[in-house]
Amino acid sequence: MSDVVRRAFLNRHNELRSQLATGTAVNGQNGGKTRPAKNMTKLVYDCELEKAAYERARLCENFTPEDPKILKENYYSFNKNLTRPLEQYAKLATQVWWSELSRTGLNQTLNLFYTHLGISHFAKIGSDLTTKVGCGIYNCTSTINAVCLYETGLKHAYRLYAPAVKPCRECGDDKCANGLCPATVEGAKL
Repeated sequence: MSDVVRRAFLNRHNELRSQLATGTAVNGQNGGKTRPAKNMTKLVYDCELEKAAYERARLCENFTPEDPKILKENYYSFNKNLTRPLEQYAKLATQVWWSELSRTGLNQTLNLFYTHLGISHFAKIGSDLTTKVGCGIYNCTSTINAVCLYETGLKHAYRLYAPAVKPCRECGDDKCANGLCPATVEGAKL
């Protein structure tokens, strides 16, 4: 996979996390905006996760969704307009996963994730425990499969992120960029 596609996945993930962190993401629960996040970190790209995601994407029509109890994978299969550059599918897949927030929403009283809420794709991206992502994309001729894996698996009744009055409360304004705290782990240089 090219660095252009890797950057498309990573940058779109961080752009969306920034919206959540700064309290500008649309929340379908109430039609308003999300509350800012106290400690949302910038994601880094992980090539080991990418290898596993790419192998999953290559399964094409033999792909089966992950065990719903694991919650470390986002998957989307495109079956129309398959002539775009792969980086466009990377951005689109990430946006589809994230759109669960604006369609279904998150109850922000406690910011708890429950598996039955229909927001598990969004939650993997929006969790403040998620620090690494690796993605794979594969043209199966009749479909294009996009898969992203996250190093942090979600758990039922888990708080997605700690809300705050303003973003970056834990990492300090001087270290904050676009509402995201600096990455706390090493990642691939893209």
